[in-house]
Amino acid sequence: MKFLLLAAVIGLVALWLTRPKAPRPSGRTQPPPAVGATEAMLQCAECGVHFPASEAVPAIGGETFCCDEHRRRHALR
Repeated sequence: MKFLLLAAVIGLVALWLTRPKAPRPSGRTQPPPAVGATEAMLQCAECGVHFPASEAVPAIGGETFCCDEHRRRHALR
């Protein structure tokens, strides 16, 4: 019985030693990914939602809207 236990332990050690090794991280760490330039946030004159300036829908009166539907709805007032 003790030979069977010893054989099992030796087998497990052999499997552990021959398993594929995971690559170890090098001493150098990679810099975090670059983040794009920040963009101004605007507020919709109709619903109050904040959105990026590149997505703004301008109106003649100088207001900005998050979508064309809100611009039209605001113009009907």
